[in-house]
Amino acid sequence: MTSKKQNVAGRLAEYFVTSKMTALFVLSSILIGLLAVALTPREENPQIIVPAAEVQVALPGASAEEVEKLLVRPLETDIKQITGVDHVYATAVNSGCGLMVQFKVGQDKEKSLVRLHDSVMGRRNLLPPEASMPVIRSVDVDDVPVVTVTLTSEKYDDYALNLTP
Repeated sequence: MTSKKQNVAGRLAEYFVTSKMTALFVLSSILIGLLAVALTPREENPQIIVPAAEVQVALPGASAEEVEKLLVRPLETDIKQITGVDHVYATAVNSGCGLMVQFKVGQDKEKSLVRLHDSVMGRRNLLPPEASMPVIRSVDVDDVPVVTVTLTSEKYDDYALNLTP
């Protein structure tokens, strides 16, 4: 019986199948893995500071398209120029908008909020006169809901489901 010439992978596999070093290699890999798990620092709830804020502005009677043109675009352009801003997410709906501003990880929360407030209020004149005063609210990681429940019913309408006893 003639043996076929093997490629690199075949020769490597044959070496590990026939070698007595394979058991030692596997055992040492397991021990190093256990040691790494034991020595790696970990926290149950690490405190990562990601400063974020929400900016809300109302423009009564305006459509979502008008809100985007008159409120979202000027505010978004201005906010993106603030030092330390990582992302800006905007939502335009009828009669208002909301912008979620996320600063870079590690930025000082208070200074970031002050820069955002100064920038938005300093450029208030770019917004229409009928627009409400922008409301700026700090958002923390702890503000994110853990569970969201949605109620539906064939018997009750949305208003009845929202009533509290």
